Amino acid sequence: MKHRKLLLLATTFIFSAGFGTCATPVHSICASTIPKFEGEIEATLATLEGFRLEPDKKKGPSRAIASLSGDETPDLYESMNQDEKDFWSRWARRRLSDVQQFLDDLDPHPAYRKQRAELMNVANELVSFHGYVEVGDTWQSYKHLSEARKHILAIYAGVCGSQ
Repeated sequence: MKHRKLLLLATTFIFSAGFGTCATPVHSICASTIPKFEGEIEATLATLEGFRLEPDKKKGPSRAIASLSGDETPDLYESMNQDEKDFWSRWARRRLSDVQQFLDDLDPHPAYRKQRAELMNVANELVSFHGYVEVGDTWQSYKHLSEARKHILAIYAGVCGSQ
């Protein structure tokens, strides 16, 4: 019983002194988590660069679809096969899981409210990336992943800039 009280007192002191688990996730996020995440996004963008097809501004997909008749079905996004779509869908789901972990790590830090909002923007961009990958739209996929990267860099500057 005496040891429990001593342990409780020591734990309370550590957390009140600021040496608790709050410092570890932020250090970990700055040292490895965000750089690794940003590196994965950068590598994915480089890979998708080979697939990326900018839509023709004059003859966009909506016009092509409207002009079709009968049983014609356009293949608007020929650049990704089903295996590639599945691969990038799984990749996006794993990155969404990473974003949830970042949110959990930053949750105890009220000073990082803006960064949590940026993380939600990253999640939204990843959801959009996932949706466009599902239909094989590499242009939109690339665009949304680029936006996610911008948010990640803003998070890094906000969380790690003062470290």
